[in-house]
Amino acid sequence: MLTEEQLQDIFELAELMSDGNRELFIKLKEVVFASDPNEILNYIESILDPFAFEEFLDKVSDSEKENLWLVLLTLLEHSDYICVRDHKDKLRDFVHFFDRLQQVRDAGISLRLDAVGLSAAGTIPEWAAIIDEKFSEEGYCLGAIDLDTDSYHLFFSKKDTFARIQELVNNLGYRIALAQDM
Repeated sequence: MLTEEQLQDIFELAELMSDGNRELFIKLKEVVFASDPNEILNYIESILDPFAFEEFLDKVSDSEKENLWLVLLTLLEHSDYICVRDHKDKLRDFVHFFDRLQQVRDAGISLRLDAVGLSAAGTIPEWAAIIDEKFSEEGYCLGAIDLDTDSYHLFFSKKDTFARIQELVNNLGYRIALAQDM
């Protein structure tokens, strides 16, 4: 059973991680208050490719909290607030998907234009440490959501926002950290 406090934490996470994206917030509310679960599945199916939708269905459980967390992450990824990268990602692909993150675009950042210090032989945690150092003065950091997979669920945020996101995620029983620490 989803508690009122957990629901509020998920709504606040949606607000913080999407920089107040109204469409995402409205869609999340529609999901929470939908009277027909098929409405939710139909929407998710409409935004995902068939393979991704099958993966989504495999993750659906009996837990309202787990399912709402899954929907939130799916909405955030679909709207480019999260990018999912394989632990063996190549630098070229990592840079491409990092640059597509909405917060990165909003900050006017492009690793494609400024990849100084990023080695093709590096790993995502190594690249994340360089990114954090590079954008520390502007107050940004690269976070990662731990979902016990071989993939990194990355998001870019202000450091003070990251601290609040981390608190909310911990309240829900999940884990995030700086991507360099994953």
